Amino acid sequence: MKVVILGGQQNTGNQGVSALGASCLDWLSKTVPEAECILQNGMEGSIELQLSRGRVRVQTLKLHPSKQLRSRSGTRHLRLANQVAGYLPRSLGNIAASINPSWAHLRDCDVVLDVSGGDSFSEIYSPAQFEMQCDLKELVLDLGKPLVLLPQTYGPFRTEAGLRRVASIINRASLVATRDANGVEELRSQIPGLERLTIHACPDMAFGLSPSPVPAVDPWMKRDERKGPLIGLNISELLYFHRDTFGLGVEYPKLIREIVQWALDIPMAHLLLVPHVLPFRRGNGSWSQSDVEACQAVLAEFQDRFPERIHSLSGSFDAGSIKYLIGHCDFFLGARMHACIAALSQNIPTAAMAYSKKFRGVLTLAGMQDFVVELRDRSHDEVLSQIQQLYASGEQARQRLTGLKSDVQSRIEFFFRDHLRPLLVGT
Repeated sequence: MKVVILGGQQNTGNQGVSALGASCLDWLSKTVPEAECILQNGMEGSIELQLSRGRVRVQTLKLHPSKQLRSRSGTRHLRLANQVAGYLPRSLGNIAASINPSWAHLRDCDVVLDVSGGDSFSEIYSPAQFEMQCDLKELVLDLGKPLVLLPQTYGPFRTEAGLRRVASIINRASLVATRDANGVEELRSQIPGLERLTIHACPDMAFGLSPSPVPAVDPWMKRDERKGPLIGLNISELLYFHRDTFGLGVEYPKLIREIVQWALDIPMAHLLLVPHVLPFRRGNGSWSQSDVEACQAVLAEFQDRFPERIHSLSGSFDAGSIKYLIGHCDFFLGARMHACIAALSQNIPTAAMAYSKKFRGVLTLAGMQDFVVELRDRSHDEVLSQIQQLYASGEQARQRLTGLKSDVQSRIEFFFRDHLRPLLVGT
């Protein structure tokens, strides 16, 4: 059984996307161990990943949306290749596949699982992003492959044309799952014709991501060596440097400065700035923007006033190793949802600073809605007050998270074992 996984690339710099891809592989290895998995990534070949059973090597598939025919791993080229192959004998199709690994992987797979980067199957970011997501899913369906939409956030969809396209894709999918508490109702209310389609609700797969230990950890991070609390703060470059397109009720850079000041006013506290989107080299050779720049800007502003008490992660990390480092914190704040999931899934009281609906939907389904700090309709004072209350809840919040963690893990396993496995085994 060959399974292709889309939307969980390990080379985009976005560790939330990487966490979803690695988590999907891990859950499949536990519940469908006979599956041969192929992961969409930037290059053909293979990569090594840390899963709960150890380090494994996984085949990769180079695949991307493209209007250019010359791009052999682009959606337009692959659609044409599929159409031409329909008129060729199988032997000639095999020859064509041998010189185009992207087409070979898609042609020979049994099913395609798509997580859409968690929340990219929507019109919230840009028309181009939405177009890319639709192109990939339509290619899979055109190839006649079963398409599984793994637990993810759908929408918002803001145009009639977008809704029609989404409806066509979802109605043809073999399995549809949402990670939002009200995701089933939202899909049914927005998209006609879904009444007969079973839509499953499953917590975000990354709640099960395994931390990857980092060999050398500074003494100020170790609980048994430090004298005060360690507070982790993820700063989103998306919100820090760019014009607000999410309708926030707060000025995000100002809020971050207030949070830093509050944290470092706590006696003997250390503050760890945690980027969760790291820089990566694009196809044209340029480097992407990332949370690193935002963290460095805040570090430069405060490090002279609080020497040796404010720090920023630097270097090359994957989603598992960042989760391991987050696990040293006593309290965590973040506007990247998977940075918050990395903390919450390790029983760390967390202020998940929500800039979109996905935070409340995802964390409510996991029973963790009390840790959502809404940025869209609250003032600075209200946000800071809620953060301080969450911090003060301390051990009580940690104990509550400990109880929720096993329930979330069981529900994800149930989805893979009782809903996804029967479909895969039957393909």
